[in-house]
Amino acid sequence: MSRPAIRLRPRNRGFTLIEIVIAMALAFLVMTGVFNVMFHWENLFTEQVRQFTVDQSAEKILQRLANEIRAADPATITPTVLSNSSSIRFQRVTGFSGGAVQLGTPVTFGFSLAPGETANGVDQDGNGLADDGFLTMQEGTGAPIQLAANVLGLRFTSTATGVTMSADVGMVGVKKNVSVKTFTKNVSFRNPYEARKEERMKRSRRGFPGGRKAGAGGMTLVEIALAVSLLVVALLAIGGVMVTVSHGREATSARRQVLRRLESILEQVKGTSPDAIQAGYGNTTHALGTSILGLTSSASPILVKVDASDPLLLTVDCTANYAIRGVAESMTISMQVYNP
Repeated sequence: MSRPAIRLRPRNRGFTLIEIVIAMALAFLVMTGVFNVMFHWENLFTEQVRQFTVDQSAEKILQRLANEIRAADPATITPTVLSNSSSIRFQRVTGFSGGAVQLGTPVTFGFSLAPGETANGVDQDGNGLADDGFLTMQEGTGAPIQLAANVLGLRFTSTATGVTMSADVGMVGVKKNVSVKTFTKNVSFRNPYEARKEERMKRSRRGFPGGRKAGAGGMTLVEIALAVSLLVVALLAIGGVMVTVSHGREATSARRQVLRRLESILEQVKGTSPDAIQAGYGNTTHALGTSILGLTSSASPILVKVDASDPLLLTVDCTANYAIRGVAESMTISMQVYNP
């Protein structure tokens, strides 16, 4: 007696639950890595912008101090011997009369703590920096003027030919990490008579894995998930690079527009007499006058100052304070006009 034939049912060609779970887990891991990389590059870009701003601020602080000290009469500097002093007081050379040096009002540069801060190593004003304060300038008995913030220390030390200045500048990073940079600059005193001679010479020279197939000859689900994940990674990476490049170009374009605006104001000053410059441009403000890419609505008007302390030269400073994508910046250009 023969047995009946047993027919096996064909196996279904669908996806198993394990394959779907593996594919979703791989896609999740890849996307998590991609977003971590994107956030890292965004934070790195922001951190670099902050570092650039700190470097620019410190350079402006030391250059301002250097210009002031270089114009000082060494005999008027107090303390007489500087040794890590937090302040310096002197009188500028303003001119000559009968062969004698004429001195201006005493000027004091120093460091003062921010309101609410005391020198105890603790951040008491909640800005992330401990014992931070300001670089201040005081003329005569007038009220001190704050020139720069986020300063953690200021030191002056006498040398054989001048003064060595050091400034500690603090910065709070994206992750609330605090970094401190120390900037140092050496300044040599100029003999007042030699300084006058140098200025005359300058004016004479100056011009201006596989899995089960979904079908015959087709791709497995894992292969499809990997291909899609790789494509997403490539697109996000390209997008991140494009955004970074776009931000950089945008910032450069904005700075160029600010620079052109400042130069246009100085072009107007060039064709004006010294008396008219002092009367019409001293301590005046001018609108930015152009649509700057990425600037916030808090951009300040351009401030023009005229320094007539030198009897032979007028110094015209144009300063623009603005922000690019929330990061504050400042740009200053100067021009000197012969004042016969």
